[in-house]
Order: sequence, then structure tokens, then C-alpha cells
Amino acid sequence: MRIGGRLLAVALLAVMVCGCYIPEVEKMKTAASTEESYRAWNELIERLSRTPLIYQANPYYRPLGKGIRADWAGNYRQAEEAFRDAIENPAYWQTQYASPHRPMWTLTLRGYLANALFRQGKIEASIQNYSMTEPSFPSLINRGRPGSDDQKGWKIFSAYHCKYYGRALEKSGDIKRALEIYRKSFRYGASEVSADITRLETMEASRAQGLKESLRQAERAEQNGQLREALGHYREALSMSAVLSGSKSIDPQIARKTIEVARRLDPPPAVPEDARRHAAFASISVKEAKDPSGYEKAIGEYLRAVCSAPLWADLYVNAALVYEQMGRYQNAHDFLSCYLLAAPGAPDAAQIRTKLYELEFKAQQGKK
Repeated sequence: MRIGGRLLAVALLAVMVCGCYIPEVEKMKTAASTEESYRAWNELIERLSRTPLIYQANPYYRPLGKGIRADWAGNYRQAEEAFRDAIENPAYWQTQYASPHRPMWTLTLRGYLANALFRQGKIEASIQNYSMTEPSFPSLINRGRPGSDDQKGWKIFSAYHCKYYGRALEKSGDIKRALEIYRKSFRYGASEVSADITRLETMEASRAQGLKESLRQAERAEQNGQLREALGHYREALSMSAVLSGSKSIDPQIARKTIEVARRLDPPPAVPEDARRHAAFASISVKEAKDPSGYEKAIGEYLRAVCSAPLWADLYVNAALVYEQMGRYQNAHDFLSCYLLAAPGAPDAAQIRTKLYELEFKAQQGKK
């Protein structure tokens, strides 16, 4: 366990003298599940948090231990407060041992915080914190010597938190990303998530097949001149493409085809109330967005509105602006292209085309 620079050897000696270190490491090695291994990891961390030599040199161990104890007691709100305190209170990071390790331990503490938020049903906040800490897991694991107890401990930590990150993503509807994170959890050692991986792979395959079937029915109806029926199937396919993306985007080719068929209808399809509702939700989400998760929420609402009202041209412009704000220039380009298709006679068409060139350039730069 890395405690802080040269203090490591002394810290381990201290807990070994107290008779705490060896039993907990053995429990981590022999545990039957990731949950049991993680419990043993936290038992060691919690004991360190009550060891004067440790918490005097690394004060953040005190709120960390407090949060772990609250988590064990099921007091997840108290655990959240303790972990936030450890992250945000500068008083815990003033010592010569704590200060250099603040970036690493702040990310680690965010993993604890994300789990406490998940336990309270605060899914969006949990995902936001997990998204910040999960990329650091490989570097945490590599801090330890290959095969060492230190490295095994960080693998347990990473496996456990990827498991619950995946559950949070699944609850949010982002099946694609959840599947990716579950696979990481499995690679880190959480063999029990294999059932989750199989379940989501089956779900993804079924949805992909459903999208293909909707497109097949749409094309057949269009060939038979049944344009309103074709539009219904294209909208279904468009919605499925959004679901498959984890509500992050839609398939631009399906979007363009849906718009083309909708424009051929006379009279054109009316904007349903459900689309107006989602557009209003999106607008509110943009205004209240304080972080990337707020913009992601807005995009999800815009996608629902677009799938319901594919000819409502303003939706594409508004969504494109959010995508650009997020740095997702290709998505912004795709949506502005759809705007021109939905409103070919728009008075700002020339301005939009210029903007498309700008977004194309930015998207290409991002790929380099």
C-alpha cells in the first residue's frame, strides 16, 4: 500500500506490529468475491486511518476512515460528506507527505464518493465522479510492483468501482458505455460481472437486430409508396440508434433519410406535444448545466425531441450548439447538416454552411 513517499516502509511496519496488516492482505487474497476483497482492502485503510503515525503525516486518512465506517453502517449521506470533506478541505493536504500525493488520492477519493452517491440513487452525480476517476485506474495499478500485494489491492479497488460505475451507467440507459466498463471490471478481476457482460451483449445484439428490422420495414413501405408508415419505421430506427449510442447521438444517415421521407408528406407531420416537452427539458438542462453531465442530459432530451419531430429544424441547430460546447465537432456538423435538409430554404443557410466548414476543420483536427 502506498501511503506517502518514504513513509511507506514505516507505515507498513507500524500496522504489522499492531497485528493488522497480514490478516487483511490474506483476506484479500482468499476472498471469494470482489465484494469480500474490497471489504478487506477497506478494513486495512480504515485501520490505517486510526493509526497516529499515518493520520498525522497524511491527515486525509481521518475523513477517509470516517467515510468507510459510515458506508459500512449504511449511512451513505454521511459517507458522502466525509469523502467530500477529504477532497475539498485543504487542511488535510498540508504535510510534506500528503501534498505530493494529493492528485492521486483525490482521484481515489472520488471513487469512494461516486459509490456513496450511487448508493443514494444519485446516478448522474455518481457517473460524473466515476468518469473523472476511472481513467486513473491503470496508473494506480501500475504504481505497485508486478504481482505485489500493493498492485493486487489497487486491482481490487479498480474492479469494484468499475463494477458499480457500470451499474450506474446501466441505470442511466447508457448500455454501450456500461458494457465497456463491465469488461474493464472483469479484466481487473471481478469475474462475477461476466453475467452482466453476457446480458448486455445479448441486449445490444437484440437492439441492433431491431434497428435493422425497422429499416427493412421502412424501406419496403417507402418502395410501396406508403410514406407515413415508412416514416414511422424510420423514426423507430432513429430512436434505436440513439439508444444504441447511450443517448449520446443518432445515426446521421438514418436521420437524413427520416427527414427526406417526412418532407415528402403532404401535409407534413405536425410537431407532437411530446417533442415540445423534450425540447423544453433540453433548453432548461442547457441553462442549468454546470458540468459535462448537464450537457449530456440536454443532448439526451434533444435526441428524444428529434426522433419525435424530425422536421423541427431548430432542434438540430440547438443540439449542434451544445455538441460544439462539448467539443464534439463531428456531431455538431452532422446536426447542422440535418438542419439544412429539414429547412432547405432557411434564410441563414449560407451562414450555416460556413459554420459547417469550421466544424469540419475542428473535427479533422481532433482526429490528428
